[in-house]
Amino acid sequence: MRNRLFQYWFSQYEKKEEYTFLSSSVIDEEGVVNYATIIVKNSNPYLADAVREFTETIQMFNRKP
Repeated sequence: MRNRLFQYWFSQYEKKEEYTFLSSSVIDEEGVVNYATIIVKNSNPYLADAVREFTETIQMFNRKP
């Protein structure tokens, strides 16, 4: 519920095109869905690194041992 509300708020933000917004989820061992979001200003010189690290971290947590 919080994740949907946050996405709604961000979608209404006037300057949202200035930011990269990525949202994902990880299901833990008990089956609980945990949401993760990264918001980075597009002018950030480390944008590509931040997006790559976020994506790799989510993939790592979603791999089953």
